[in-house]
Amino acid sequence: MVSDLSLSLREKGWYVLVVCISHRKGKFLDQLLANGVQVEECSIKKSFFAFRFAQLLRQNKVEVVHSHVAFSMPWQVMGSRMAGITNIIFTQQNEYQNWSNNWIRRIRYKLYFVLFFRFISSYTCVSFSVRKSLSPLTGVPENNFLVIPNAVDLKAFVSDENLRKQQRAAMDISPNTKLVGIVARFAPQKGHNILLEAFATVTRRVPDVRLLLIGSGDLEQSLRTQSKTLGIENQVIFFGNTLEINAMLNAMDVFILSSWWEGFGICLIEAMAVGLPIVTTRVAGVCNFIPPGEIFRVVEPGDAEAMSEQLISLLEKPVEREQRTRQIQSAKDNFRMENIVAQYVILYNKK
Repeated sequence: MVSDLSLSLREKGWYVLVVCISHRKGKFLDQLLANGVQVEECSIKKSFFAFRFAQLLRQNKVEVVHSHVAFSMPWQVMGSRMAGITNIIFTQQNEYQNWSNNWIRRIRYKLYFVLFFRFISSYTCVSFSVRKSLSPLTGVPENNFLVIPNAVDLKAFVSDENLRKQQRAAMDISPNTKLVGIVARFAPQKGHNILLEAFATVTRRVPDVRLLLIGSGDLEQSLRTQSKTLGIENQVIFFGNTLEINAMLNAMDVFILSSWWEGFGICLIEAMAVGLPIVTTRVAGVCNFIPPGEIFRVVEPGDAEAMSEQLISLLEKPVEREQRTRQIQSAKDNFRMENIVAQYVILYNKK
């Protein structure tokens, strides 16, 4: 989201400085630089972050700070104020109660809000469920938080039959094979273990079906072990990371999001934009904007049985062109990047 927002603002003539508070690297770095977005590193792990951050802001004559990282709020607020910046915007991507299982860390986050929330000019949430979680944390009424959903560059995600054929051929997947896919890092939050349980049931009901896992993470080995234990290791593809998400989505027949929690679930918009049938757990913030429907199925988190039944239903019944068209139009109506940027620009221009 930060990358797409930065590129859209740059297209509109804004000067954009992206500050990396860990390392100046990542899959979007080259794309940002190639499009005239300045990217600098200011590590929060090094001493005197607030002073270094303030200096960086002053050097580049920054007038507005828009942060997507709540855990560093105190130092970002102090640095911004030292640089003379009062228009400070924070965007909350996840629900507060799911930030950490460590109670000491949760108390620390709460103190951040109690002490520094007053210095933030606008605080936005990517969904109504995220907003609901922040109100008891800060003691501020829900209507003081703006809800601005995430968005994607819909021009980068289109349904393309030729691309589908090419990507399937590259992965050695036959045209008749049913392909279920997920794009998510291998972390407890994403519920891959539940998905594997559900998929094992799918394989017993749907012939010639495979599961495509796009991503990486600490749980990869345990998930590989689980797939062997379930006897589905030959039907599960661990693809790794890729920037070619549009091609991967076009190769799929059904998209699945199995998370235990999500602030938003931006991958669902990308899947909708190519017209894919979707099964998602109810936690995704996208569900605040899109009601369940013919090819947008919602299940409770952790319910492998319901997940498998919805997958089987979508895999066994061909999806009509009109249904795909409505799915694509829903993405355009609700999550067009231009509309989201316009809402943020109003905040940036606030005096």
